[in-house]
Amino acid sequence: MSIRKLWLIVLTLVATLSIAINALILTSLTDRYFRTYLSETYDEHIDQMITYIVGSLNEATISYRQMAIELESHLDDPIVKIKLYDTQGSLLIQVEDRDYDRRDMGRMGMMDFMFRIGEEEVDSFDVMNNGVLLGKLNITKQSSAESSVIAMMFKSRLFINSLISTGFAIVITLLVGAYISKRMSKDLTDTARFASNIQIGNPIENKPSSIKEINQIQSSLQDLNTRLRLKQKSRKTLIDQLIHQSKTPLTILKSHVEAIEDGVIQISKEELTIFQDQIDHLNNILSNMSTMIDAEKESEVLTFEAVDIQNLLNQIILGIRSQFDKKGIELRMFGNTKIKLLTDPYKLSQVIYNLLTNAYKYTEKGHVEISVRDYSDHLTITISDTGIGIEPSDIKNIFNAYYRGASTTRISGEGIGLYVVKENLNQLGGTIEVKSTPGKGSTFTLSLPIKETQD
Repeated sequence: MSIRKLWLIVLTLVATLSIAINALILTSLTDRYFRTYLSETYDEHIDQMITYIVGSLNEATISYRQMAIELESHLDDPIVKIKLYDTQGSLLIQVEDRDYDRRDMGRMGMMDFMFRIGEEEVDSFDVMNNGVLLGKLNITKQSSAESSVIAMMFKSRLFINSLISTGFAIVITLLVGAYISKRMSKDLTDTARFASNIQIGNPIENKPSSIKEINQIQSSLQDLNTRLRLKQKSRKTLIDQLIHQSKTPLTILKSHVEAIEDGVIQISKEELTIFQDQIDHLNNILSNMSTMIDAEKESEVLTFEAVDIQNLLNQIILGIRSQFDKKGIELRMFGNTKIKLLTDPYKLSQVIYNLLTNAYKYTEKGHVEISVRDYSDHLTITISDTGIGIEPSDIKNIFNAYYRGASTTRISGEGIGLYVVKENLNQLGGTIEVKSTPGKGSTFTLSLPIKETQD
């Protein structure tokens, strides 16, 4: 059953029950007050008649015919006959409602009228004046006030009016319920379609509902959709990092193998060390693959150890020098610090490799320089080139994932390298600054906190 049908059924049942209870209570109260009114009216008629009879009997000028005419005016439902007797029991006056029988037959029908005939009763009242009995007044009336013609007509009309008002109320309830259920079912249908589109990965713009609860559901679904998209983007970024980081050692290995084949480089102990270092880097990447592609984790687990910065830079330069030589770019290093830094060598190597790779890609001729300086509380590594430079408007965005400046579009790349640099430095507690002049080159300065180990 749809929620629209369920809503209409429930609303109709509740409305019908409420109206029925209200009609029952209203009818009961109205009927009670009407019975009270009839009873009070009857007592008032009796008092008026006795007062009139006492006054008339004391005045010899008023005839019995005149008294009969006056008493006839009190033949009001439920009174149907009035008889006045003297003290000896002789009948003085008798008046009755001659239209009573025909009125009852016309209004109630023959069967009801025959049933009503036997429901009359007589009330007898003494007519007294200063303690002296003047006569006796007999009133024939219907057995009870609520059984009178007027009372029955009133109850019948009250019941019919209750049915009519109930019918109108149910019709209005159905119309209003149909409108509200249509609004609700539309919002729920739109919400269900929105959820289905999220499930299949094709979310559409959803119009907010005016119903608070449905709007909360839509907001939750929108939040879930945003989280899923962020998770997908985060997963893609991490996988792209994995691919990008794998390319560097593979490229170095490939370039050295080609140099050996061409006879430019001879197999030596140093060359084998380079091969071993790159294989270790690949092994490290593969070992951390499950962590890197797990979008639920904010960062990888770092392995800090005492790293000789000079040796680390020498290994990196030795591994990529052949690429620079092949392109005709001079790679040189300044500074000879012997400091050992407590850091993650794998993460720091990725930073240096990515910056040197970028310098190699965007420098057509000239040189790339690496300089190291240590201070009391931090160490700086500066990498400068004579490449194409970076536009001032691009500098604030170059560390964003997949961002590539307008001047770099003709050179292949994914826009991941500098993002990895920034992320790694954040994990290592370092910072990076960049200065660049378009057409003249760029300078990247790394700053790492010194956590020395003396050994």
